[in-house]
Amino acid sequence: MKTRIPAVTVSILAGLASATAYADGFQPAISAARESKPLIDLRLRSESVDQDGMAKDAEALTLRARLGFETGKAWNTSFLAEGDLLWPFESHYNSTVNGKTAYPIIPDAETYEVNRLQLTNTSIADTTITFGRQRINLDDQRFVGNVGWRQNEQTYDGLRVVNKTMKNVTVDVTYFDQVNRVFGKDSPVGRYK
Repeated sequence: MKTRIPAVTVSILAGLASATAYADGFQPAISAARESKPLIDLRLRSESVDQDGMAKDAEALTLRARLGFETGKAWNTSFLAEGDLLWPFESHYNSTVNGKTAYPIIPDAETYEVNRLQLTNTSIADTTITFGRQRINLDDQRFVGNVGWRQNEQTYDGLRVVNKTMKNVTVDVTYFDQVNRVFGKDSPVGRYK
């Protein structure tokens, strides 16, 4: 006696087999998600400025929360997303957007914005390719850096390729479209194209 398997059962089994094969194709993405790590950085900062020619002295007490996450690698590529949240507790200063022009400038304006949003790929040997809003610190950061002592760091929107194939030589080529300055997104001098 022959046993017949209903066509519906065959279809279900075939669907499950193809779903498993499909899921295996995305296993690197699933592993990268599992390897994700949170990025948490809180900083309370106080700054005073006594500037000649200004009617008042500036006093700032601000709290910055920099929150985000970075995934593990899938197909040699990781994803990073991070936001800046900056709250002033004492705001007797000119942040360039708060209208308090009688005070000296302390560029720590209240802001809520994307700090970094980037894809980083390491598929090519000795090479790192980063695309998106990123932190770039070259040498002593005199000309290109994140201005890390400010609450809202300076970041760059662009494409960066760093190669270290040759011994004692680093080739760093960057094209960036916009500089996101320390003054914040709402300031007239906050973005530089």
